[in-house]
Amino acid sequence: MRGVTIVERFLKEGGSMFIVAINQEKCTGCDSCAEGCPAHILGFDGTHAYVSGDEAECLGCESCTSVCPSGAVTITEL
Repeated sequence: MRGVTIVERFLKEGGSMFIVAINQEKCTGCDSCAEGCPAHILGFDGTHAYVSGDEAECLGCESCTSVCPSGAVTITEL
């Protein structure tokens, strides 16, 4: 019998979890998403944004998606 993962336990207990993705082909490198993320899980390497932190910390607030001018950032709720 396999063990229950932290994600499975979290979801079973009624929590939400989000997956943040950044389409590098659409990213214009404006850094708005990383600047606007209150959970500080997005970074900027000088050219493109990337997920730099633990996605489990994502609040699902969509601050990053709302400020992205190119639509490169998406959030999916599990």
